[in-house]
Amino acid sequence: MEKTGPLADVFLAAMLTTLERMDEDWYRRFPLTLRLIADSPALDGYTLRHCAEVQAEIARRFDAQNSLELRLLIEFFVAAWRCALDDWLPDCTPGELSALLRRACSTMNLALHLEA
Repeated sequence: MEKTGPLADVFLAAMLTTLERMDEDWYRRFPLTLRLIADSPALDGYTLRHCAEVQAEIARRFDAQNSLELRLLIEFFVAAWRCALDDWLPDCTPGELSALLRRACSTMNLALHLEA
């Protein structure tokens, strides 16, 4: 996997590689897990905390905990992931999650320029 270039591309490539490595059983279990989390405030809170910890660790590894640009990029990927999951969850077709993530990431620049 390419680990140089624009950080947004590196993050997306890492996420897509991870999804490609998941087997059919993961794709069967993952929606059930997401629905269980959604139905449990305690699990939902735990996952939000865990997500924040992962985000902080990514920033730490880049030695940029206070970098606004990096923090915004990490938040962008979390938002893109959540949007992709929202679109994926009704049908949960395994091959579609990667495509939905690509779409969410590629749409962000357009979203930033929306006008009232």
